[in-house]
Amino acid sequence: EEKLTHHYDKTRITSKYCDIIKLNNGEVFIGDEYHGLYEYFSMTNIIPNCPLSNHIRDMFFQDNSLHIVCGNFTLWEQLYYSVKDPNGIWYGHNDWRYNNSFCVFPIQNTSTYYIGTHGNGLLENSVAWESGNQYDATNSILQTYYLYKLTVIDDITADSKGILWMLNSGTRFPIVAKDLDNNWYSYYVAKTTGNVVNQHNLFNQIIVDSRG
Repeated sequence: EEKLTHHYDKTRITSKYCDIIKLNNGEVFIGDEYHGLYEYFSMTNIIPNCPLSNHIRDMFFQDNSLHIVCGNFTLWEQLYYSVKDPNGIWYGHNDWRYNNSFCVFPIQNTSTYYIGTHGNGLLENSVAWESGNQYDATNSILQTYYLYKLTVIDDITADSKGILWMLNSGTRFPIVAKDLDNNWYSYYVAKTTGNVVNQHNLFNQIIVDSRG
């Protein structure tokens, strides 16, 4: 029993134990609030073929794959990004930067995808789960939301030239573009009437029409 406890605590330092059971064949299964159900000795998670969370915020279907992000501005614990591949298999991962993921946009015919968040700015990553770039008010022209020092990206799209367009909500320059050479452009949208909330643009959707 001491050996089991030592081994378990050493390998799962972020666990929140819920229950443990030992079967007649010697297998031991653990229910954990953070990691779900897994077999103890092999440390193998038992995960159904499904998204990592049922808190779905945005979906995007491209190249026969479905991309999903989870969370909103009241669900700080939602860190999940999931993909359903053309064979119907779900995979994904969690990352602290995905807190409050609002939107997802995979780049066509590549492994690159972008995620817009309510607080952590714009995330650029790859389905290979390599460590990607994070853009916010500290390293780009993105600005912080007018009420607090967080960078909000409410929506993302791209035009036929591959330029990424996004909404940097709650700022005076809410329309932002990033080209293939990583050059950034922002566009001022004036508002001359209304209270302080209306003076800061609270847009939440952007589209590219048939004329570009």
